[in-house]
Amino acid sequence: MKFELKRLGDYSDDALIKEILRVDSIVNKEVLTKKDFDALSKVTSNTIAKKFQNWKTALKKAGIGYKYSGKSITQKQRMQIGKRLTNEEILSELRQLANKLNKKELTIEDINTHSEIISPYILRSRFGSWTNAVNQSGLKISLHGKRYSDEDCYENILNLWTHLQRQPSYSEINKFPSKVGGKAYVIRWGSWTKSLEAFIERINSDTIEQKQEVHQTVILKSRDKIIEEDKRDIKLGLRWKILNRDKFRCVICGSSPAVEINCKLHVDHIIPFSKGGKTLIENLRTLCKNCNLGKGDNI
Repeated sequence: MKFELKRLGDYSDDALIKEILRVDSIVNKEVLTKKDFDALSKVTSNTIAKKFQNWKTALKKAGIGYKYSGKSITQKQRMQIGKRLTNEEILSELRQLANKLNKKELTIEDINTHSEIISPYILRSRFGSWTNAVNQSGLKISLHGKRYSDEDCYENILNLWTHLQRQPSYSEINKFPSKVGGKAYVIRWGSWTKSLEAFIERINSDTIEQKQEVHQTVILKSRDKIIEEDKRDIKLGLRWKILNRDKFRCVICGSSPAVEINCKLHVDHIIPFSKGGKTLIENLRTLCKNCNLGKGDNI
């Protein structure tokens, strides 16, 4: 085990600047707030602010002045300021913030971190919802601010698992090509592990249903009910089974998302559904987007 001092032994300008840069590399955000710094540093932000006159100057000395978040202001203060603004002034603040951050999409975290005059509460109270406020400003809602359904979350795990060709970790769920952040899973299921358990349970439930439907084909047919093999749509569990069987690779050209970042895999009917092909394991295969489009409706 490596032992380290919890406090700096050297408080020279160079040592403090190195500490700022060390913590910044760990935080890895667009801004470096005093709160984030204090949570990981071996010296307090107040000590550094006194040494360099203020926090803004300290960040400039370290070469990361652009990461200064502005004067610290509480939610209560922003609520008081926001109440005095007109709707157009609030929307204008959203546009200016997006321009400052060079973004076309904004998140609630962007507002909390960068705005000194509005808060998410003000946006909801004035426009009914965060989505309405952003839409009226002419900006876009970030995917990170979207509320996802269980099925969205399961689809995202399947896509990431396909990309990696293995079970994804919590840190990987926050990286490309994932479109649903880890926080969404923790809020919904309590932890990343429980999220994976829910995903596996969902996959297995599809597989069980598929087996039951095969055994009940004659009975269901006689009652004129549509069973899964007669549906074009391929359930999540069945897609998982085909992708896993084909080792997450296109069975024609061998392309894989793990090797080619732009590779998109589809689960395809061998005998086209339009020509009587069934949605059964033996009539399904994994194709990349290019091979699937090139195949067309031919057998």
